Amino acid sequence: MIALEHSMPEAEILGNGREIVPTLNYYFRGGDDSRTDTYRDLYNNAVGRAIGACARQNGLSQNDVANLVDHAIQSGQAIVSIRLNDPDPRIPFIDSTFPRLFRTPGLFNGWPGDFRNIPDIWTPPQPAGSGGILVRPSRLALRRRHDEASK
Repeated sequence: MIALEHSMPEAEILGNGREIVPTLNYYFRGGDDSRTDTYRDLYNNAVGRAIGACARQNGLSQNDVANLVDHAIQSGQAIVSIRLNDPDPRIPFIDSTFPRLFRTPGLFNGWPGDFRNIPDIWTPPQPAGSGGILVRPSRLALRRRHDEASK
């Protein structure tokens, strides 16, 4: 919503800035190694910024944005799980045997600057043959409508 209501740079600074704290705790205080979670969050922040930019460009509402986020999750465009037994192939290998405090080119060490936006990280749903953006009610909105209708 930050990208929709403010600007892309503000969304990037606020979203990615929040991810610095776990990395600092890991390197300087011996905290948990949450770099895999950090990567997922940075990736999903980039998806969110792409959705926000699209919403802004097309004059979409906050409800429309919520539907597009729901679609990104349901269609697998967002990273949902960081389970070790079923890793998402978009999460890079993070060598935990040798913590690298300083940036190593080409590796993700937990710093937001290590993450590069991926071109075409998110594509809006398209209705067949229209070229426009398909904004459907989210599952939550449909469930609420069903619950209200059954009262």
